[in-house]
Amino acid sequence: MKKFKAYKSFIQYSLFVIICTCHFIGCEQRSEQPSHSESIVYEADTLFAIQDFEHLEVDGYVPAYRDEDRGAIAINSVEFPGEFGAVETVWRKRSGVYDITIETIPEEDGESTYRFIINGEVKGEFVNPETDSTFGYASHNWNGVEINPGDTIRVVSGTHSNNKIPENGGFAWARGRWSTLIFQFSN
Repeated sequence: MKKFKAYKSFIQYSLFVIICTCHFIGCEQRSEQPSHSESIVYEADTLFAIQDFEHLEVDGYVPAYRDEDRGAIAINSVEFPGEFGAVETVWRKRSGVYDITIETIPEEDGESTYRFIINGEVKGEFVNPETDSTFGYASHNWNGVEINPGDTIRVVSGTHSNNKIPENGGFAWARGRWSTLIFQFSN
């Protein structure tokens, strides 16, 4: 009988600790679904340009390269001035409607253009803002984009010169650098 009482006390103490811990960290048990006025927050899915885009050569575009120093995909503007390069990957995450953010690297020598394409259909375009600094960061959102597992995601970026930075008897060109795509479920 003593063993049973000791075991019962241990169980009661353990439940007390669990209840106190849940209260302290904000645990909540629900038996019903959240109401329509409550929103469910999902973590964002992120694709990193130099890690997650395995296809650097896409038919119809000049080749891209990994700019490891800046953690970005870029186009060689010396070899391909005024051209567009593309990279691709296959979506392996959840189906859904997403708000997508592209993070780009504006350059003082040009304002590169970016296109976000799913299964060959352009879903959005963005032109980097003009900047006076070298290698800052910019971002742009495309909202309400439906994506399903197996869809091909393509990011196209272009080299561009604003004819402001002299270089080798001509002008320097931006390389269309971008680093990240962030996918957040739309509300």
